[in-house]
Amino acid sequence: MPKGPVVSQIYDLIVSENPPGEQTFWRKYISPPENFEVALLQDPGDDELSRAEESLIDEVFAIHGAKSRWELVRYTHDLPEWQDPNGSSIPIAYRDILKAAGKTDGEVACIESELENLAVVQTLAGHL
Repeated sequence: MPKGPVVSQIYDLIVSENPPGEQTFWRKYISPPENFEVALLQDPGDDELSRAEESLIDEVFAIHGAKSRWELVRYTHDLPEWQDPNGSSIPIAYRDILKAAGKTDGEVACIESELENLAVVQTLAGHL
């Protein structure tokens, strides 16, 4: 997106509205967007997170938590996988992220294969 990459599923959650008379799980914890920002409404807890996920969240917050939105925009625009979409959006392929992280072609191919296999398993699980 013009101000930097956004995970599509999270963007969809941010901009979606609650069905009339209902509150989604997301809206229970995350505010509706105001001036292009959202806020945590209450602590969702960490029962569903692994120690590795908690550690990653802590690490990202330690590095980027105090940055303004404009500092984050500048940071993401410097990422090698980001391309200016000229007012629109451009998907970022896993391959581009992995290559930017220094993965070899062989490692990229292996990871892409694992992702494809995981997608097949998730599809099959959804049909059970």
